[in-house]
Amino acid sequence: MSQYPPPYQPGGPMNYYGQPPQYPGPGGYGGVPPHSGVGIASFVLSLLSLLSVLGMIVMIGSLISQAQRSRMRPDEPELAMAGCTIIAAGVLALVGAILGLVGVNQQNRRRGFAVAGLIINVLVLLGMGIVMLIGVSRRA
Repeated sequence: MSQYPPPYQPGGPMNYYGQPPQYPGPGGYGGVPPHSGVGIASFVLSLLSLLSVLGMIVMIGSLISQAQRSRMRPDEPELAMAGCTIIAAGVLALVGAILGLVGVNQQNRRRGFAVAGLIINVLVLLGMGIVMLIGVSRRA
């Protein structure tokens, strides 16, 4: 069974201009290529990594305010959770950037999501790198 409507039959329905209705062919209307699935995955991972970084910022702000009120020990579970969040955000952004590169280089696919995912993932990775460099330089 075909997924497209049958060809026009004489005496069939007409549109407003008195012509038979136009149905998309196998390429869709105007032959627009579909979105890249890898690009969409890159964009989703970029949003997840961005949310992880924002969650990390909130968590670290909470830890700083808690540390100012009382003495924190290095084995606090909140510190471990902040470290896991940093690692998870970095892994998500790295995988998303790789998928974005693959999506940008795909042929016959739309690249909008791949480009957006690649840009957001690279910005997240750069931001994390800058924050880590600032942290390391303050320790020294």
